[in-house]
Amino acid sequence: MAKDEIHALEEDFINSAIRAEKAGFDGIEIHGAHSYLMTQFFSKKVNNRTDQYGGSLDNRLRFVREIVEGIKQRVNDDFIVGIRMGCNENGLEESIEMAKKFEYMGMDYLHVSTGFDNTQIAVKVPEDFPCNWIVYGGTKIKEHVNIPVIVVNLIKTPEEACYLIDHNLADFVAIGRAQLADHNFTSHIKKGEAVVKCLGCKPCRWFSIGDTCPHSL
Repeated sequence: MAKDEIHALEEDFINSAIRAEKAGFDGIEIHGAHSYLMTQFFSKKVNNRTDQYGGSLDNRLRFVREIVEGIKQRVNDDFIVGIRMGCNENGLEESIEMAKKFEYMGMDYLHVSTGFDNTQIAVKVPEDFPCNWIVYGGTKIKEHVNIPVIVVNLIKTPEEACYLIDHNLADFVAIGRAQLADHNFTSHIKKGEAVVKCLGCKPCRWFSIGDTCPHSL
């Protein structure tokens, strides 16, 4: 990607945030996870650039930094800007450094998932921790920043979600498949009723045809 193409794409990101604000949204979340474009700048595995967008961590974050700066300059001060990031982008330690830099850039929150790929972090998850390594990575990042952190990935029960919040391991939890398996997941929790649990099918039926989910039949 040539530099003028990078700058044009940055403007596209900025303009989309401006449109979101005009449409009445409270904020936007930049997707910097799951092998999408930003992770291809972040990741040492694929970013082989030798200009100011490659090499050092600051250079690899330049693309998102220029986008965030552009958004902040052109939206109201109360417009929320967060980012979805990986806890395993070149390892947990570098992801923690990235998180600190995102906070310094002015991000309002972090939504922590996986980065360019699903390489597991080289940290042992405690046996009594109720969730997986992706969630655990998010809790470790929270220890190093002052902005809210959302954790995500296969958090499927109210008990798991409450454990994370009650122990101050996260500020928010993101629930996906649990709500696909039980369309009334939140309502059931509010009423103190049992939820219909996700069975953890591999692969998840919702990645192909959601109507084939065992709990949707």
